[in-house]
Amino acid sequence: MLPSEQHNIDRDPEALRAANLADLLLEAHSPEAMQLASSLSEETVLFLKDTGTRQRGFKTEARDRFDRTVGALLGDLTFAATNRAAERYCYRSSNRDAFKHTVAESRHYDALKNAWRSMGLIEVVDGFRGTDDFDGAVFHPDTPSSNWATRLRATPKLLDRLIAHGIEPFSANLHFKRSLPMLSPVLLRKSKNEGGHKGDLMTLPKGPKLDRMSAEVSDINAYLSDQVFSFGPPPYLYRSFNNGNASGFDWNFGGRFYASGNTYLSWPKEDRFNITINGSRTRELDISACQLTMLYGLTDTPIDANSDFYLVDDVPRETVKKTISIWVGRGCAPELSEVEVSSDKRAPEHAAILRRHPVLRKLQEEGWDSLKLQAVESDMMSDTLLKLGKHYDIPALPIHDCILVREEDAETAKSVLSEVFNKTVGVTPTIK
Repeated sequence: MLPSEQHNIDRDPEALRAANLADLLLEAHSPEAMQLASSLSEETVLFLKDTGTRQRGFKTEARDRFDRTVGALLGDLTFAATNRAAERYCYRSSNRDAFKHTVAESRHYDALKNAWRSMGLIEVVDGFRGTDDFDGAVFHPDTPSSNWATRLRATPKLLDRLIAHGIEPFSANLHFKRSLPMLSPVLLRKSKNEGGHKGDLMTLPKGPKLDRMSAEVSDINAYLSDQVFSFGPPPYLYRSFNNGNASGFDWNFGGRFYASGNTYLSWPKEDRFNITINGSRTRELDISACQLTMLYGLTDTPIDANSDFYLVDDVPRETVKKTISIWVGRGCAPELSEVEVSSDKRAPEHAAILRRHPVLRKLQEEGWDSLKLQAVESDMMSDTLLKLGKHYDIPALPIHDCILVREEDAETAKSVLSEVFNKTVGVTPTIK
């Protein structure tokens, strides 16, 4: 039975779901990796000729693109071999549009995937549609579209080749590096459309602010590229800004850090507990009530930073947190006088929150909202990551308003984060 005919009957559905994206942005970096990639490329070309799949040789430029595709796929398979939860699987869609921002070429990837499966170098679970799991019960192998992208993993034969070249999967970071020039460190979107969906990407307006931010994010990514992360290749970070078509836009909407692919940023918090950096366990440093604390500082309003901002009379803490989040998102809070005479069943809770935090009235008065606060917050986060890396050699991963660092670096990182926050908004935050 061919692998494609086995469907999913011998695969663990949970393992296939745990696979990470093969983003095809890696390049062979070490002499060992370059030698193996070159050898595999030559063997594959000969296989394609011998099987009649390809009649002619490659022209120089086409061969270069094929070689880059070999290195990229080899790198992703090597990193995936450390993902025990996914049983070494990674996933990749064959959608041609998805290859625009990779170092690989779609047709070369398809040729490699088929050739390496036949050569016994990879196992493949073809993408499919018609079901939301991988149990094989409702599997449609002959349909052109799919809900689930194809899963791939290195076979023992390919793993043996890696080890024979001195490449252990857990040292993949030493042998494969991301092609950073392929990616943009800053993205800009239009305002959300009427349906509330994210706006379309825009052409970046050139200027000194963009140059500075791009250089800073590139420096952060270059530093992270030399670190070893338990979840696979070092993440490629970028800052994403909103409302680029809004009047008065000056890189003052959004700007938070995100990462390409299915990375730690999209994981539930409990799943991030097992992340290691350079072999060390990690800890998250979380700024309590970050945007509300920033609002106090940016509006020069007196504050007791040691108090629990979400502790309000008899109002449930989660209600306080959710209500403040909604008001900050809208950029306005109701008048206390209006709330006190309102018949809304939530009025007593809202009145208590407004009495506890009258600063919320300054949202509309001074033109603050969630996206504008995010712009300040993300500038602060960029400064923190740069300072930790350059001055203390401490790798840190951003998670919006908190950072993930090694346990042994936690106290220093906490001090730096607090210092940068205070310098930015004039308030010393509570960091958990």
